[in-house]
Amino acid sequence: MNTIFDIKENEIVFIYNSDRFRDREARGYMKSVEDYKVREIDISKDQVTETQLMDISDRLEISPAQLLDTHSDEYVNAYGDADLEKEDIIKSIRQKPALLNTPIALYRHKAYFVQTPYDLVRKGLTDKGIDPEER
Repeated sequence: MNTIFDIKENEIVFIYNSDRFRDREARGYMKSVEDYKVREIDISKDQVTETQLMDISDRLEISPAQLLDTHSDEYVNAYGDADLEKEDIIKSIRQKPALLNTPIALYRHKAYFVQTPYDLVRKGLTDKGIDPEER
């Protein structure tokens, strides 16, 4: 897989929004993972490019529309029931990062949404690192 994120063998990229409690809670758990460096991208402070957003979408194996947090106030207020085109979605998320459904964990060639800190356990992350079956 050709990706824009240069993720090392022992690294996890954690994309989150520090303005959201659930994201901060998942971040706390992620920071406890041993043997792996966690590179954080806080979308409330760090710019995410359109290319990075497309890479995230590809890694998740979803359409860009599925990157949108359609339940967020930002989305409801700005778009409601609008049907956005792929390019419009990516540009909208870049311009208004709070539209991105977070948190997201990127590990090697995989990515997944983290709905709860327990999701990190179910995906093979433990406080001792990555489950050996995932290596």
